[in-house]
Amino acid sequence: MRQSAARLTGAYSDGQSSQSLSAVLLVDATGARLDTGERQIIFALEDLAAESRIGNTPRVIRLNGSGRFVTRDHDQLDGLVTSGVVMGENKGWIHRLESHWHTVLLSIFGLILGASAAFVWGIPAVAKVAAMALPHDTTAAVSRLSLDAVEQILGGDSALDAERQDELRARFLESADTHAPGLPVQVEFRDGGLLGANALALPDGTIIFTDELVALAENDNELAGVFAHELGHVVHRHSLRQIIQGSIISIAAAVYFGDATAGASILAAAPVWLADMAYSRDLELEADDYAYEVMTSEGLAPHHFSSMLERLTAAHYNEVETETEKESGERKDYFSSHPATSERIARFEARERQK
Repeated sequence: MRQSAARLTGAYSDGQSSQSLSAVLLVDATGARLDTGERQIIFALEDLAAESRIGNTPRVIRLNGSGRFVTRDHDQLDGLVTSGVVMGENKGWIHRLESHWHTVLLSIFGLILGASAAFVWGIPAVAKVAAMALPHDTTAAVSRLSLDAVEQILGGDSALDAERQDELRARFLESADTHAPGLPVQVEFRDGGLLGANALALPDGTIIFTDELVALAENDNELAGVFAHELGHVVHRHSLRQIIQGSIISIAAAVYFGDATAGASILAAAPVWLADMAYSRDLELEADDYAYEVMTSEGLAPHHFSSMLERLTAAHYNEVETETEKESGERKDYFSSHPATSERIARFEARERQK
């Protein structure tokens, strides 16, 4: 059944000026007549083209080069489009979906779910691919910036004598040549300063040990386990992945909130992220797994690394524990971004039992 006539009220503009006139558009099966009160314009039906409906916003009918007619008579126009009198896409189903609160809530839930999935899985996956593809020149540039930032919280040159440094460096580099051939690994020693007993890996392959960490170890096998863990960070480019992941989030926030300066500050913030060593739980466990493989292949008992973790955690507890925490018995785990030490040790022991 064809709709034979309709009377639409709205506003007409001829496209030549910004002026808009109140008008009535009369449409029947033979044609259309636009009446502004001062003039009438006749149109053939093929001259009319209705745009899709979006909620209850004003609807536009294009008049084939003679301007446009805007109306809020949605039901009548939907009927004209549905019956084929006026050309256009009848997307009334979109309007119906938008008009139901449960559909809107479902859409919002889907958007939140999709954004969460992108944040948890999508962005890390993209960051991993991008980090592994970056050339060494890029990682070296980022490392130079990050080393400058790290030096500000370290205590300066190492107090270890040169012979001791050379002894440890030779052992570590031999391990790196065996397990990560071609990787430009360097080993440096520094006074721990604010970091205390610690080790960290820069994107270009530089691994820094603090004097306090060397002093904390009961034997060099424990230090070898720590080195294997830091080598895992370098091999899997964890620092770069963190930087890229943070950059993507910063850029997305800049686009969303319209802050153009946020994107410009990404490179400047990269050294801070590295100095903070805020590796995610998954990256820490990945480095632990790498350390386990290296140690077992070299005939080192994994308990050397586990013992060092326990001692390192205890040392950091003693440094940061407040009087309130001591009285309450509550403690923060070594580096809040790290998995619990007990969990990491349990994973090592579980792998040993599976052998």
